[in-house]
Amino acid sequence: MNETRPESAREWAIVGGVYLALVVVLAVWIGIDRRPPEWDHANHLERVEHCAEDLARGDVRTIIERSSF
Repeated sequence: MNETRPESAREWAIVGGVYLALVVVLAVWIGIDRRPPEWDHANHLERVEHCAEDLARGDVRTIIERSSF
């Protein structure tokens, strides 16, 4: 009753292979990108703060010069 069919073993091998591939990709990614996730958010928040100060002073030229585009 509890026979392991060859298809079932093959399916589990595929699932295991996909899982292993994901683990390898994630390990490489973490090894390359050493910055914390908050790093990008902190840059955006800093830019917003500077922009708000410039807006309060009415300094449009500085806002345009700070533009990331």
